[in-house]
Amino acid sequence: MSFLDFDYELKLNFSSPVTDHRFILRCLPLRDLSQLPDAVEAEVFPHSSLWRSSAPNEGGTLMGSVDFEHTEFTARTRGRVFEREGYDTGAPHFAYLHFTSVTEPNEFLRDVAKKFDRHSKNYNLALKAMEEVNSMLTYTENATDSDTTADEALRMKKGVCQDYAHIYCSLMRLLGVPTRYVAGLLKGVGETHAWNECYLDGHWRAFDCTNDKPATNGYVKLAVGVDARQCALNRGVFTPLLGKVAEQSQRVRGRVETS
Repeated sequence: MSFLDFDYELKLNFSSPVTDHRFILRCLPLRDLSQLPDAVEAEVFPHSSLWRSSAPNEGGTLMGSVDFEHTEFTARTRGRVFEREGYDTGAPHFAYLHFTSVTEPNEFLRDVAKKFDRHSKNYNLALKAMEEVNSMLTYTENATDSDTTADEALRMKKGVCQDYAHIYCSLMRLLGVPTRYVAGLLKGVGETHAWNECYLDGHWRAFDCTNDKPATNGYVKLAVGVDARQCALNRGVFTPLLGKVAEQSQRVRGRVETS
């Protein structure tokens, strides 16, 4: 158990002015039994219409619009989170046992699953599966993108945190363990990170296959879901000026420190 200070910033740059910019940002910490946010501040620039929503067991969301011309957009949230590993006992949704288009297991992964005892749905099983997934890929920046599937990453034998988390979802669901994808921030990592939570012995327990360790200290959850697509942190639409083409680039900065 510990207090964590976090700071998240998203910067968007447009190659030419845009307007009618509508955005949905999942950049407020999740509130559940394992994580309690406190004194969270949020701001966007340019100043615009802004709505903030939060519900139990859902990530907080910033929604808004910029109705005038702009070439830059920044959203920033910061505050404190009290993390309590092992406290979340909420019953799993049935969706966490099913595959999605990006977590569908291939034959290789189905063969791997046969090495495990499907009747031992416990913490040790999850640890061994985590170690197995960690050994399947070589962490390689920019090797994959947001649309890469678990199957594609396995064939390339390289990927980033999203790919490790998708493969772990596949393997653990094959073993009959409800498993969810988590997007958020990690202490010591300057951008967003992805890991997993499994429902074991009546509790949600967290595992970080990328770093081959339980995700127990220094993690701030922003979104949970069945896969990365459901946990997308930044969605938006905008309109370029008449006769113009506007390309968007983005940069994300994240910081987590123990209070």
